Amino acid sequence: MTDEQPSEVAWREVILADPEISGGKPIVRGTDLTVEGVLRDLAAGSTIAEMMERHQELTRDVMRAIFDLAAESVYRKYPGQTPDKLFNGPEWTVIES
Repeated sequence: MTDEQPSEVAWREVILADPEISGGKPIVRGTDLTVEGVLRDLAAGSTIAEMMERHQELTRDVMRAIFDLAAESVYRKYPGQTPDKLFNGPEWTVIES
């Protein structure tokens, strides 16, 4: 852990959603990296460090912006929902391994 202060960069300064680019999917400005692609790679097991090493455009500020957008998107889709109400359908059933 470092003493580095978190950035105040708003995700709107870093992420672009334009219907003419990538079908309107949010991308990292100045790149063809979609927010969805970055999040899916992380969900598949890539670490933030690995992602930043592979894609030099992905700085700490950009990664924070991606997570901020993802959090805001969930909040907007499910405002005021608690996890117990949100994740109670069969698609969220824990699968025993």
